[in-house]
Amino acid sequence: MKRIDCSTKTHPNVFAIVDDEDYPSISAHKWSAEKRYAGYYAIRCVSENGKRTMIRMHQQIMGATGVHIDHKDGNGLNNRRSNLRLCTRTENQRNQKSACGTSKYKGVSWYAPTGKWVAGIRFAGKRKYLGYFSDERDAAIAYNKAASELFGEFASLNEI
Repeated sequence: MKRIDCSTKTHPNVFAIVDDEDYPSISAHKWSAEKRYAGYYAIRCVSENGKRTMIRMHQQIMGATGVHIDHKDGNGLNNRRSNLRLCTRTENQRNQKSACGTSKYKGVSWYAPTGKWVAGIRFAGKRKYLGYFSDERDAAIAYNKAASELFGEFASLNEI
């Protein structure tokens, strides 16, 4: 495993990791850190026929553009092949960590009218309610169970 410097003035001390066998082809380019809501990604820009195009490191490693590639551990800078997999857009979204809200857990929120935590999950375009819970952790456990059943290997589970 080798580190690739992706630091910029805006994002100092940012490094991606790649497998030893990918290092020669990846290190031949200048990479920059791109901050996204879920974390950082390594990118580089190329110009072809006067048009600038962005290439993400994980796309170059997988030899795939125009398809979705998932980072199994959710770390956009971990570009080892064992951490990357081709996926659909939906599968990629299933593996995203929670944004922000009233709970520290994904799929859990505070429902003031009942004074309880509610767990829910979205699948096939529909919201499925998993129940109301007095304890936030119990709601997170209910979410984890449903996510594992519905999403399989693409489930992003709460750390409890």
